[in-house]
Amino acid sequence: MAVLTANQTGIPADETHTEDSVGRMPRAHVQSLYTGLALAIAVSAFLVAWALHGNASSRYHIDSQWGALTGLFILALAVERAASIEERQAVLIKLYRSLSLFVAGNFDHMIVEETDNTVTLWELYTDEELFGIQNALVASIAPEKMAVYLRWMIPSISFPERLGMLSGIRATLPPAAFERVLQIVEGSLPARDWTKLSKALGVEHDLVAVAMAS
Repeated sequence: MAVLTANQTGIPADETHTEDSVGRMPRAHVQSLYTGLALAIAVSAFLVAWALHGNASSRYHIDSQWGALTGLFILALAVERAASIEERQAVLIKLYRSLSLFVAGNFDHMIVEETDNTVTLWELYTDEELFGIQNALVASIAPEKMAVYLRWMIPSISFPERLGMLSGIRATLPPAAFERVLQIVEGSLPARDWTKLSKALGVEHDLVAVAMAS
């Protein structure tokens, strides 16, 4: 993936602003500190990705993610520590372009998952088995994490996808927990989209009763 890495940020060492809240440390020490911090975060991201997706076929993606995340973090630090408006603007352009390539690379990876990998799943499992696996995965997500995920996901997917997702969640949660999910969804959607979704789920009257009781 063509993303700027830590060695490709193009920020001269002598242009880095070193006197701020970190203290009046020698320039080399400051650079080492921030480079070490960036690498530590990148290594953490690598280990998490490997734990979730580690296998021979995904190694290429994880390795590129490691370098890309390191480069993005270094660029973000350079923006924060820029000594002038001109320097900050120049680094922001590099950050914008590198982030664009990073996102594009992830979309490219998703195409593989949604085509080749999906065909493999269809060949190995029935629809009922796949729905069972999906429901089990959804049920394993902690409620506080699900609340965060839903606020990002629900506004970004289509009506049929929303309906299918929430129908699956409904099948795995007790009624009280599903009502809390619906409250999160309602707060994440425009009124027209929420009205359409709640009618399709048949929950608009239930929610009114819950609101009146509370």
